[in-house]
Amino acid sequence: MKTLLVLVIVVLGCAYTRGEEPNLFLVDAGLYLKDDAGEIQSGHEGLLVVHFAESPNTDDWWMSGTVCDDSFNSHAANLTCQYLGFRYAETWGSCSSRTYIPESDLEEKDIQILIDEVECGEEDTRITDCRANILEEHDCGRSENVWLECAGPEWQLHSAHLVRWNDQTQSLNEGREGFLLVRLTDGTEQGDEPAPFGSVCDDYFDDHAANLSCQYLGHKFAEAWGSEPENFEFVPEEIVETIRPDSDRRCAM
Repeated sequence: MKTLLVLVIVVLGCAYTRGEEPNLFLVDAGLYLKDDAGEIQSGHEGLLVVHFAESPNTDDWWMSGTVCDDSFNSHAANLTCQYLGFRYAETWGSCSSRTYIPESDLEEKDIQILIDEVECGEEDTRITDCRANILEEHDCGRSENVWLECAGPEWQLHSAHLVRWNDQTQSLNEGREGFLLVRLTDGTEQGDEPAPFGSVCDDYFDDHAANLSCQYLGHKFAEAWGSEPENFEFVPEEIVETIRPDSDRRCAM
């Protein structure tokens, strides 16, 4: 029986009929590998593992498993990477070509194949739109477990600021000159979660880049710009170490 994958991601409506065990919900997923130190790490590439629980709001009674490569295609790989917070799948395959976690580890932790026959059509824009066999009998072996190598998030400029340290308020004040701090976003921030911020290194930075930066900030051009040691005039070195800014510039109004 084919089941809409949206039932797994949003509210799993399929019972895992093994004895009296309850319905399960997909609560998490990730890409995992075993590093040189023997530790299991998660990141942008590795074995695709899904995690089920009795309730979507609990960490109790977790059950983890893998996804079989039957019917899995490049479109499904891209949609899966996007669901996991990445841009697309740079490459993918089954464990017959790459082994991220040894089969003995999967057996020891009782990691079974839980999803099979993932079918994503061209019209599907999210992995939750695809169809799959979920928690059902299958004819897959561990060598058919799906692995993915996903491209990292696409960072875009969120905002930029010229700041100076204020000793009285113990804070950074904005103006037309000072450290250049930028905030980046990959579009995954939620609610009041701030986008990450940092500085701009002066490698290959030139007068034209300085002028364009000042214009982006709403000024006419850069009257001056530079880096160490002038940057410490705007922000003390001990504060610099916490935010690691590398450039400063002064903009004409």
